Amino acid sequence: MKITQNQSGQLIAKEDNFLAYLLGAGLIVVGCLILSLASIVFMLIGLIIIVLKKKVTIVLDKSLQTVEYKAGNLFSKETKTINFSDIQKLQLISQEMHHSGEHSHNKTYLVGDLRLVLKDQQVIRLTTSSKSVAMFKNASDTSIPNSELGKQIADYIGVILETDGPGAVQDSRPPQ
Repeated sequence: MKITQNQSGQLIAKEDNFLAYLLGAGLIVVGCLILSLASIVFMLIGLIIIVLKKKVTIVLDKSLQTVEYKAGNLFSKETKTINFSDIQKLQLISQEMHHSGEHSHNKTYLVGDLRLVLKDQQVIRLTTSSKSVAMFKNASDTSIPNSELGKQIADYIGVILETDGPGAVQDSRPPQ
């Protein structure tokens, strides 16, 4: 997810998942070219990716003092409008995920889950992103996925950004 607009009283972040749709379409094409039992599997996986992958848009409006959260795929759409005054904090929960396979190298991913926590304790997951952690991690790149986005949104709304998990830093307070 990235900020696509920051002007005229609005901050807009979008996650279009273009690569996921491209991957899904590619698997369908490969499945059509192979024409075997494996092709059916490729086509089904491609179709599932295209149909189920979510598109997320978050619109923060200073003049209305609202956050509009839109998420959906081909089958379902969800829209929520939240007043700034109803938001208690923003949370960035990070965790390390380890993946190993019989024929692949062990890989570690750092996952950042960005969430709005409302004053009534309702939690709204905004986005989840991950990045591969190299064996010899670059010392200057210790950022958690979604940390910059979280800082921008928390500052815009005027709430704290609470971080938890590997690589977490102290809570970020909005400018006074």
